[in-house]
Amino acid sequence: GRKGLTLAPRPDALVVAPAGGRVTFAGPYRGYGTIVIMEHPEGWTSVITGLAGAEVAVGQKIATGHPLG
Repeated sequence: GRKGLTLAPRPDALVVAPAGGRVTFAGPYRGYGTIVIMEHPEGWTSVITGLAGAEVAVGQKIATGHPLG
């Protein structure tokens, strides 16, 4: 099975980083809309999909709560 957490915000909500980390991908991806992939300390990864646009760039280090899109 899958390990993880799925959240469904209301349409047009501002989506923020669930935890601090580094952006490894930000842009459109195969039918998922704009996505942001973040690597976090201790070896876990966040994949945030369905964004209207990304407000972060690859390589950017961001803090918990930073706007993603």
